[in-house]
Amino acid sequence: MPIIITTMKLAYSHLKELIPTLKASPEAVGEVLSLIGYMVDGVEKKKRGGKPDMVLSVELRQNRPDCQSLIGLSRELAAYYGLTLNLPKIKKIPTGKQSLKIGVESKAVRAIRALEVRGVKNGPSPKWLVEWLAVYDMKSISLLVDISNAVMLLTGYPSHIIDADKLEGNLRWSEAGKHKNFTTLDGSAIALSGKELLIADASGPIALAGIVGGTKAEVSLSTTNAIIEMAVYDPLVIRRDARNLNITTEAGIRLSRRLSVNGVDDAFAILIDLIFSNAKPQSFSKVFQYGALEKKSKAIVFDATAPTSFAGVEISEKKSIDLLKRLGCVVAKQGKGYKVVPPLFREDLEESEDLVEEVVRLVGFNTIPGDTVPALMVTRNLTPVSIRLKEWLRDRMRALGYDEILSQPLVARMANEQTNYMPWQAIETQNSVNEEFPVLRQSLLGGLLNQLEIYAKKDVAYAQIFEIGKIFGQERKAYSEYDAMAALLKTDKPSLHVVQSVLESLLLSLGVANICFDAMAKAPMVANPHAAWTVKTGDMSIGSLMALKPVAGAEHIYAFEVYLEALQMALKSKKTGAAVYELKNKIVALDVTIELKGYEQIAEKVAEIGSRINEKNLWDISVIDEFKLPNSVRYTFRISYKDLSDQEAKELHGKIFS
Repeated sequence: MPIIITTMKLAYSHLKELIPTLKASPEAVGEVLSLIGYMVDGVEKKKRGGKPDMVLSVELRQNRPDCQSLIGLSRELAAYYGLTLNLPKIKKIPTGKQSLKIGVESKAVRAIRALEVRGVKNGPSPKWLVEWLAVYDMKSISLLVDISNAVMLLTGYPSHIIDADKLEGNLRWSEAGKHKNFTTLDGSAIALSGKELLIADASGPIALAGIVGGTKAEVSLSTTNAIIEMAVYDPLVIRRDARNLNITTEAGIRLSRRLSVNGVDDAFAILIDLIFSNAKPQSFSKVFQYGALEKKSKAIVFDATAPTSFAGVEISEKKSIDLLKRLGCVVAKQGKGYKVVPPLFREDLEESEDLVEEVVRLVGFNTIPGDTVPALMVTRNLTPVSIRLKEWLRDRMRALGYDEILSQPLVARMANEQTNYMPWQAIETQNSVNEEFPVLRQSLLGGLLNQLEIYAKKDVAYAQIFEIGKIFGQERKAYSEYDAMAALLKTDKPSLHVVQSVLESLLLSLGVANICFDAMAKAPMVANPHAAWTVKTGDMSIGSLMALKPVAGAEHIYAFEVYLEALQMALKSKKTGAAVYELKNKIVALDVTIELKGYEQIAEKVAEIGSRINEKNLWDISVIDEFKLPNSVRYTFRISYKDLSDQEAKELHGKIFS
């Protein structure tokens, strides 16, 4: 999936509370974070309770969801300095008599912890909590909501407080289904597709699960009875819903990465303890528990000499083992090497190479000589899957007769406006060398179309080209960076099926199955709006397929684009299965000749035809022939219908063009 670059703020005063023996200055802490793999954007002066404080802005690593919290980043610094963490005490949650009835109807839910409290004193938050949140530019809302936000920042686990008196029936986690509308806490009206994961009651949606709450059961200052829930989800589902609905929240960012289910009990216990201490409920239910915790991590065989071979500097066996223990690993001697069991919150540690990287990272990348070349064997073993995937795609595309091109990532604003179909804003460059190309590309389609212009000048009638490269965008303060591959076919006759076959062949050869094509909600300007699809495997979006609008000298142009991170996730996902893809829709193609004044009217006519055909029955509209008359041109349009029998297609075609 896309690489989302987000920033976590870390207040120095909170860091000192979590690592009381820390003596390093805020500036020194920032340097250390940079040395162990985190970018620090800056250190901002703040005040907490009238006293000066310093807040570091730290870019989070994509593969470290455990660091999306104050505890997570503090744990990293404690490991580097060899200091002890002062973590919140985990208190046992009191057990009430009444059971909460909650339905879980979606496999996307990995874990839920919930508790009903009655007779709580919500009201305004105490001064210390208001000041605690203010350091992170969070406004105080109410005691219950503020505690929820503080625990999310502290532990990395979002939670949701629901006014129990506003509920109708029991809570359930399920897909939206028949529910088509939802109003968020800020009053925004959201149209639902039916696939979104919701928290709902008998009357309708309460929240977009893992992303944002709704107005229906919103907590207010007068709330006295509440249900407190904390859940962990399939990150692909949260990422899908957030992207499709164009909603970015602190909770959604955290839950769109694979948070460990093993941390939910401790985080929930901290949350409940703060609520009991401050809101003082008069009664409470039993804790609702869904989703089992993982017992232990997979053991990894570790060669303690490998960090030295990799880094090119001497890292003693004792040092390597000590650093792994600081990270929370359980280490035991095994033959000539060691058996290492990572902590449950480090799901990213899967292989020996991961442990090598951790050791070298904590030693400090600055200690590695710049002219040191790692041992070839280790380098080969550490070759990322992403690189191997790119090479495989290059080989396969070349074998299919496609020529690779290389275009610049900086483009004109118009290029992005014409080719982008993602809910992104363009990323502007500062002090651009060329003022004509001030933004980073949001799609590879622009580079492919530029190459077509070059071919047109050379009278090249047929073209098969592809490109592998990065595309970029931003959503609010979050930056996105994708590895992508796009391919384009220019030919003299309708050939959508050819490009579709190439795409399906690639995906099936990789082992991606359950492929389907959904009509694109918002096609890019360069595409035929009635012939643009989102490519999915199961519920996961992995790319696009489209017929492009004709350009000078080229009427039949087809393209697809796939996101390589999403492709890798699909290959790992059990949901993709191994089923053989079958084209579910029967396609019936029928022609009609229409006289127009000229070429410029084609797009308008295509849109008009498309508006008269139900979306579920329209597959493609293309121009397959033209005949020039003295004052006009006769164009032959081919309309491809789907999900219809031959007779049904003919009847519909006759009604449209009678």
